[in-house]
Amino acid sequence: MSWITAHCYYHQDPAVVITSVVAPTVRALGDRAPHWFYVRYWTGGPHVRFRLWVPGPDDRETAREEVRSRFEDLVRQRPSRVEADPADFQRLADLIGNPGDEAGADILPDNTLTWESYRPETELYGGPAAMEHVEEFFTASSRDALAYVGTPTDPVARAVWCMASGLATVGDADWVNRFVDHMVGRWIGEQIGAQWQRVVDQSWQRSGDRVRHLVRHALTASPGGGEGEWLGACQRLQEGLADVEARGLLESAEGTAPDGLAHLDRGMATLSALHMHNNRLGVHMEREALVMELLRLALADTVSVGS
Repeated sequence: MSWITAHCYYHQDPAVVITSVVAPTVRALGDRAPHWFYVRYWTGGPHVRFRLWVPGPDDRETAREEVRSRFEDLVRQRPSRVEADPADFQRLADLIGNPGDEAGADILPDNTLTWESYRPETELYGGPAAMEHVEEFFTASSRDALAYVGTPTDPVARAVWCMASGLATVGDADWVNRFVDHMVGRWIGEQIGAQWQRVVDQSWQRSGDRVRHLVRHALTASPGGGEGEWLGACQRLQEGLADVEARGLLESAEGTAPDGLAHLDRGMATLSALHMHNNRLGVHMEREALVMELLRLALADTVSVGS
C-alpha cells in the first residue's frame, strides 16, 4: 500500500487546514501523488484526514515533510484556540445512528498531527473491488471542493446540484426521484419528527424556487458544459461500478432494504460517495439532511411537471 494518511487536529475551523495544508501540498507534489483526498472528521475532536497515494518510495518521505511543515507553520502562526465539546460529537453520533467503533473516543489534543493507517470502509462503497473507482472519484471530489472551501459560495447550493447531477448518472429523473424518496424515508424519516418537518417546510418556502432551478439544471447538464470535470468524474464512477457489478463483485450495503428499484446497489455506493463530497464542501450532517429533504421535494415537482 502506498497511502499516506495524516490526521490534522485543528478544532477551531478544519477548513483552515484544507486551505493551508491540503491545497498547497497537492500543488507541490503534483504527479507524485496521483490520487489524494481529504475528509472532515469529528472523532477525537474536529480534524481533517488527508490521504495521499504516493507510489514512489523516495516521494513518500517528501510528502510527509510537506504535510508536516505546512501544519507546523499553521499552528505556529494561527493556533486553534477552541476547546472541543464531547457532547457535540455524541449528538452527531446519535444523528448518524451508526457511529462505529470510534464512538466515545477521547478528545485528542488540539493543534496535533498524527500519522495513521488507511482502512477504507469498503462496505459503504460496494466492496473491495469497487474501491479503486471510488478513490479515483474521491480525488475529483476533493479537487472540486477545494474550489469552494474558504470562499463565500453557499456550500448547500453546491451540494444540491452535485447530489442531483451525480445521481443522474445512475438513472433517469424518475429513478433519481424514487431513490431519493426511498432514502429520505429510510434514514431521515425514521429519526426526526414534527419539529424537523417545520424546519423543512420553512426552508422550502424560502428556497424552493432556487432548489427547483438547481435540480432541473443538474438533471439536464452535459459533460460538454462548464461542469465537465465534475460530470466526467461521476460518469467514470458509474462505468467503474457497472463493471464491478457485471463481474458479480459489487456488494450490497449493510442494511439496504430492497425497494423494487433498479441499480439499488450502485445507487447506494454512489450516494455514499456523494455524501463524502458534501463533507468536503463543509455541509455537516444536519444540513445534509436538509439538502436531501429539499432535493426530494424539488425532484417530486420536476418529475411531476415532466410527466
